[in-house]
Amino acid sequence: MINADVTLIRLIAEFKEFSDKHGMLNDFFGYGQFLQLSMEGRRDYPAMVINVTAAPSDTWYFNFQLEVMVLDWMQDDQSNRTRLMSDTRQILNDLEETIRYSNRWQSFSKLEGQVNCQPAIEKGRDKSFGWIATFTLKLKKRHGICDLKTLLPTYDFEKGIYDDLI
Repeated sequence: MINADVTLIRLIAEFKEFSDKHGMLNDFFGYGQFLQLSMEGRRDYPAMVINVTAAPSDTWYFNFQLEVMVLDWMQDDQSNRTRLMSDTRQILNDLEETIRYSNRWQSFSKLEGQVNCQPAIEKGRDKSFGWIATFTLKLKKRHGICDLKTLLPTYDFEKGIYDDLI
């Protein structure tokens, strides 16, 4: 049987599940560019948005380079700025600890190196503030050549396309 559970869709679903279950996050979770997502509909803050900026692979892993934004709405007088910046950074810390140490995430991924967090100031039309974390998440490859032969039974993995022309 082919184990095809390590996909981008699965990764997005795992982030959404974390977002849905975290007590400090509300209903705004998205995948893609924050500005585009924020224009498309209702936004309840604090919000989490993830985006894949690159996805190189090596022999054993897909190396997803991720941006995770956790943002909240800033009052006009910025009286909630300290609380907002503290809460959104804490959510990212909770995410990092979950990815690094939970059995669930360890079963399919590995956090590579450190998580870099930069403040996000006045993002989008709502003037959202918070943090943007960037990091590499290594997803274990599960497919091998035998799995590919099952998926592509008529493809000739041995013979080159030019062998018939020689």
